[in-house]
Amino acid sequence: MIDRGTIRAAHKELGLPTDDAAIDNAYHDTVDAIGERIDIHFTHLTNQWHNEHPEAQGIRPGEVTGELWQQAQIRAEEEMEERFNAPIRELTARKVEAGEDGW
Repeated sequence: MIDRGTIRAAHKELGLPTDDAAIDNAYHDTVDAIGERIDIHFTHLTNQWHNEHPEAQGIRPGEVTGELWQQAQIRAEEEMEERFNAPIRELTARKVEAGEDGW
């Protein structure tokens, strides 16, 4: 899970506000976005599981539900990490191209 320290470091690297209020807002926005993405991934994975297991006749065992939820959570968190990492990679690449130290 992305924490406030990670967000603060990303903001600092990108020249974005690093005050507590800005970090709290970004953190809550990130948590909300992760929750939304988990729901989307879980729905997709659930539908996929049901399509692959018609013999279940719409009944999904609890252990399958747990596994699908975990997969959805991992995917959502990876997406959010990428949301922070992609701009940092781009910034670093631009600095290197300009002959500056990327870090």
